[in-house]
Amino acid sequence: TLTAFPMGIISGQGSQSSTLTWSSTNASLCTGTGFTPTGTSGSVTVTPTIATSYSITCTGSGGTSPTAVGVTVTVTPAPIDVFADSYACTAKVLTAAQQTLLTAFDAQLASLGDAYSLYDNRAAVLANNEPAVLQAYLDAYKATNNAKYLQHFVIHGDRVLSHRDDKAGFTNWHGRSEATWSDPYYTKSTSFPEGRAISALIEDGALIGGLAHFAAIVEKDACVQNVKDGLGRTLLSIARGYETEVGKTVTYHSADFHTGTVNSLLIGYYTTPVDEDFITAEVAGKPVAINYQSAMGEALAYLYVATGLTSYRDTAQRLGNHVRLEMQYNSVSDATWWPFWPQMTYWPNYGMTQYSPTSYPDDVSHSVITAEFVRAMYEQNLGVFDAADMSKIAHMYSSLVYNN
Repeated sequence: TLTAFPMGIISGQGSQSSTLTWSSTNASLCTGTGFTPTGTSGSVTVTPTIATSYSITCTGSGGTSPTAVGVTVTVTPAPIDVFADSYACTAKVLTAAQQTLLTAFDAQLASLGDAYSLYDNRAAVLANNEPAVLQAYLDAYKATNNAKYLQHFVIHGDRVLSHRDDKAGFTNWHGRSEATWSDPYYTKSTSFPEGRAISALIEDGALIGGLAHFAAIVEKDACVQNVKDGLGRTLLSIARGYETEVGKTVTYHSADFHTGTVNSLLIGYYTTPVDEDFITAEVAGKPVAINYQSAMGEALAYLYVATGLTSYRDTAQRLGNHVRLEMQYNSVSDATWWPFWPQMTYWPNYGMTQYSPTSYPDDVSHSVITAEFVRAMYEQNLGVFDAADMSKIAHMYSSLVYNN
């Protein structure tokens, strides 16, 4: 195996090195490309000045390793604090309370630094943490019209893309480098102690959601389209690039998307791949959790807004109808809630559910993913959800969670 940390190097700031670490079993000799390994296991520090790929091939009594493992170290622009306030659009007027909050946010931003953007997703660190950072930058821009937050976003967004399998040289359990962030972490078991790298819908959806949202903002805000990042690229050119890359990830998962009709209502849902029967928490070929569906749904909603391609809108609407059918109403609090796993009591083939009926609602952290999907559909006027739905979800958090 060969790994690099960090996989992203900040140009012009602090240490510009990455540590390559390799290991092998029953090997007598290892040779490298881009570096010289000392022994059959070990580590070495490299200091590339441009994006560089490293590989290693080991030989032993059983022969020579048939393939080398590629690792890409990406050189990225300097951190956000090099960007000054930039109001290409008219600055929004903030109240004193809002300004206090923004000042605190900027202080947190300064201490945040790289956040989780230098981590790859082989231990699920990137997908479980960095999407919230990306969302924070976008929310800050929408609240202020200060384009520096979009410039912040690009640094992190580029790093997220650099960790994708097809960019970083990682392979999934099929041995292929796809347009996904595969992760062996959740499939570790007695049978597979090192895990099998799967491309989880929830992780891929969460990571592309921010990229699609950024593209939607820039495509619709003409006044920021010519703002440049630290490498001299316009935000519009970056957005167009993100649209292409997000589309690749959406296409990868399309094989597991299914459609149907319930009382003339068009629905759609994703299932666990039929050949991934080794995932202990899921059932191969059956619908994945509602928050999984929602993560991809949000990405599709923003991707439609950015590109205008109706296939993305139609898929997002079908997913929205599926999620809406799973929602339950609490009349006491005028609140809406939903379960973790889709129950699909409305579906002719009731055996499609992964787990038996449950009266337990989704947990708070995962439910937020679905709430964000509903918000995206509502704010972008894509139908399915209306103001009343938004109010009931707000009541769910304020009454059923916070006050109970």
